[in-house]
Amino acid sequence: MRLKKLFIVLFAFNLLMACSEGGDCFVADSVEKIEELHINDTRYFLYLRTSGFNEKESFYELYDKEPIFDNCKKAGIRSVSDLHVDTSAGTPVKLIIKNNKLSLLFSNNANDSVDLREVLIEVNITDKKPTL
Repeated sequence: MRLKKLFIVLFAFNLLMACSEGGDCFVADSVEKIEELHINDTRYFLYLRTSGFNEKESFYELYDKEPIFDNCKKAGIRSVSDLHVDTSAGTPVKLIIKNNKLSLLFSNNANDSVDLREVLIEVNITDKKPTL
C-alpha cells in the first residue's frame, strides 16, 4: 500500500514538473507545419497541434511570424488564431481563414474521411477599401 502511494506521489510530482524551465516534458505535443500562406502582403504560418495520450485532440494554429517551439512544443510567440477540431461536429472538410480567424466546415457524411494535414484551405480576403 505504501509503495502504491509513493508511486502516485512521484507520478503527480512528474506531472507538475512537466515542461519546467529545465526543459523536461512529461509528454510533448506533436506540432506540424501545414502551410505557409501569403495574405495581403503578410506571410502566415499554419500549424496542426495534436495533444493527449489516448484520446488525441487536434488544434489548428495560425501565426503571423514563423514560431520557434521549445522542447515541450510551446511556441515562443502567440498565435493570431487557434481552433479546436471538434470531430463530434462531423468530419472537417474545409478550413476557412477570414480576417485572421480560423473556422471549419464539417460534413455529416459518414463516408467522408480527411487527414487533418490535408484539409482544404480557403482564404477569404476582405476588401479594406471604403465603399462609396
